[in-house]
Amino acid sequence: MDFNFIVSIAITAIVFYGIFKIIQLFVCRKERLILVENMARLAECKSEGQPIVNLPIINYGSTPIKFNALRWGCLLFGCGLGILVGYIMCIYTIPDYFNADKWWLSTYTSVIYSCCLFIFGGASLIISFIIEYKLGFKKDNEESSQH
Repeated sequence: MDFNFIVSIAITAIVFYGIFKIIQLFVCRKERLILVENMARLAECKSEGQPIVNLPIINYGSTPIKFNALRWGCLLFGCGLGILVGYIMCIYTIPDYFNADKWWLSTYTSVIYSCCLFIFGGASLIISFIIEYKLGFKKDNEESSQH
């Protein structure tokens, strides 16, 4: 069995991960600068013999809810569904899928698999975002009604 289709998926995933990390680096820059300023102020207070001031807490919202399991579950479900749909598409659209030994066959199958994988993976992340948004909105409404 030929696994050349995985190469295009892996390269695309690595490129997008690198772009994501670069963007994350610039977004988190402001928070790091605030922390550096506070650490410098703390060092000045220690050197002058003044009492240590409490550093302000960076607030990321009221009581953050972790949805990592939901995100990963939806992503893996979407990727699995994408691979299954890609396999079914290859069986029904490519003649002699199992018997042919042609160079264009691996190109078509890698395109079909990677497209289905990314479409269904992205759709599953959009669905997990909608679920997170609705659960967060419901929690905010419950908190506001209690106060």
